[in-house]
Amino acid sequence: MIPLRHLSRAAVPALAILLTTYGSLGTGKAAAGVTLTETPELAAAPELAAAPEFRYPVTRNAAYRDIPGTEQTFTAAVDAPVYLWTRNLSTRNVTALSAGDNIGNTFAIRCRDSAGQPVPGEQGAYWATNLVPPGETAVTPTLRWLFVPPATATYTCLLSIASYSTIIENGRSVTMRIPAGAELAQATYRNARRWTLQAADATVVRPGSTLTTLGTTYTPEVPEADQIAITQDAALTTCKAGSTVSGCSGGSSANPGTTVRTWIHAQPQTSAGAACGTALTSPMVTRPISTAKHHLTATNTLYLTKSQLAGCARMRVTLRVQNVSGNPVLVHGGYSGNIAATHGVGFEY
Repeated sequence: MIPLRHLSRAAVPALAILLTTYGSLGTGKAAAGVTLTETPELAAAPELAAAPEFRYPVTRNAAYRDIPGTEQTFTAAVDAPVYLWTRNLSTRNVTALSAGDNIGNTFAIRCRDSAGQPVPGEQGAYWATNLVPPGETAVTPTLRWLFVPPATATYTCLLSIASYSTIIENGRSVTMRIPAGAELAQATYRNARRWTLQAADATVVRPGSTLTTLGTTYTPEVPEADQIAITQDAALTTCKAGSTVSGCSGGSSANPGTTVRTWIHAQPQTSAGAACGTALTSPMVTRPISTAKHHLTATNTLYLTKSQLAGCARMRVTLRVQNVSGNPVLVHGGYSGNIAATHGVGFEY
């Protein structure tokens, strides 16, 4: 296990997010369309043995493949959650693709016990979007999740990928590759908590409206830690006309997709739950999700110092999802095979 690091403020630029947006799609950059996050863990974790290049075929139906060389095996105590996140992870097409040859991609962190069986309950989290050629040649996820050990034992967590498309028919094949260097990093932080949007709370956000969702109350508990990190990551799907996605109705072919804006809102509170101090927010991130892009995991991060709580005992944390324009957008809840869709994490450092 990696020991707790109490990082200096200089090591973590406050609110250092929103580095890349869909405005760079036409540049051919590998990170186009992805919000990158410089988290405190990046400074805390040691260098890992990076995975080799991995080439694999696209399938017609989604099916996970484990990414060789990304396994992390560790012994964890039941009261010591392990924060996991990706570094240097992307996928790109090897086979030439034309307009309309969209490839769905779902990356996942998945954890297993020492016998190789999936852990009980929540087993990981996913990040998903389509690769839309010819403007895009790669997708680069920001994927993070908190593993909560069900018992003190040895576990293995790793990265998986599913790439899929309806163009795989009549003998056609497409090869994708994950470049060498992909890593699953890990660290432990005190007062680490996770929360997941349940299936019953999945919601369609109509144009011009803002949803408040993924709420939790986070209470600082570590006196010697002076900073808090909160992540809130939402799995979103634009609801095109005639969408077959459950609950994704009301789309029009006149719209090219959805423009959506997301941010974290944290309201300090007294121990009794009354509003206290000034509300804190992460920067707002605006992303277009085209009909061809179909879906996207919108990542959001809020860094704050405890002094910003102004003496308040706790804070109510929520995610705001604003449909700026276009078709309705679905905020997914629940799990795909016990892999979390929309989820959050908080910890002190």
